Amino acid sequence: MYLNFSKKDETKHSKNIISFNTYQLSYELEKKDIFKETEDYYLFLRSNYAESYTEEQLLFSLKNDVEKQLFKAFGSDGFWVLVYKKSEKIVLSRNFNGLCIGYYYKDDKQFIVSSNMHKIASNIKTSLNKNSIY
Repeated sequence: MYLNFSKKDETKHSKNIISFNTYQLSYELEKKDIFKETEDYYLFLRSNYAESYTEEQLLFSLKNDVEKQLFKAFGSDGFWVLVYKKSEKIVLSRNFNGLCIGYYYKDDKQFIVSSNMHKIASNIKTSLNKNSIY
């Protein structure tokens, strides 16, 4: 999973783009990632649970107190990002067992969330602090 929240018209070319009032979201999903859209939000989820269990939990979680139910269902094995359509609020949750890890990067132009640290590193410019090397 790779999500790039950036100012409009600054997102690199991606076939998956969702536009909001204040930013746009470009995303890439891997085979294990799940994307769900409802009237109120977008959900991006990665879990190691069986597909049948995941779908069963999502049927219930997406109807009631979403954040609480998602944490209850995937708190021990899941990494998810919930993006509310109206408020544009972004909620992230990572499991407490460390099985599905999430990383993020933030600067003035973008906020990146990914399940793979290397994907973030390959999409941002970095420089080596030579003073820190001895």
